[in-house]
Amino acid sequence: MTALCRSIAQKGFDNISNQIKGAEMVEIRLETTDLTIEQTRQLFGLHQNMLATCRPVGLTEKEQTVYLQAAIEGGAAWVDVEIEADDDYRKNIISIARKHNCKVIVSYHNYTETPQFLELQQIANIAHSMGADVVKLACMCKSKSDVINLMNLYNSDYQILAIGMGAIGSVTRIAAITMNAPFTFVATSNENATAPGQISEDIMKILKTKIERQSEQ
Repeated sequence: MTALCRSIAQKGFDNISNQIKGAEMVEIRLETTDLTIEQTRQLFGLHQNMLATCRPVGLTEKEQTVYLQAAIEGGAAWVDVEIEADDDYRKNIISIARKHNCKVIVSYHNYTETPQFLELQQIANIAHSMGADVVKLACMCKSKSDVINLMNLYNSDYQILAIGMGAIGSVTRIAAITMNAPFTFVATSNENATAPGQISEDIMKILKTKIERQSEQ
């Protein structure tokens, strides 16, 4: 069953802790928080299905490692590492994750376009070979063919999460449920979306219920 992953990119331990409540799954964008290392460790012990993400925005890979290690040690169920990251950094994070039974997402992001299918497939295969439990590809969609190229990735023989960014790509976030993706990202509100085209959790809950009911018929 595809989980709705509430993506949170805000500040304050108490604020974030409150926003975790009631979620099926939670992503914490650590590069946006002002948490201490100990607070990070504590935070990831508050929910059993949390994803630790720390993008290289204003942080060195050493700083990213410290935050992600604290999250993993605190109880993160998932950790995200980017396909473009330095080999040593990525291998170190994956090694830490394996020691703590934390699943690894190797992610690729393209904020300008969606590559052609064969290139997407090659990227996905490379990410899988790096040790990914789930391969995530998030690309800006400008046409229906971009959406189709992303959706065709679900024919892979390993777990995929294919995300189309932007208004045209929003449908992929819903389709992830029908394709049995492990999760799909949702926003706490339209104002708090962490990526272009992200849909609010309230709307996605309604859609998910409808999809699940239809599949049972």
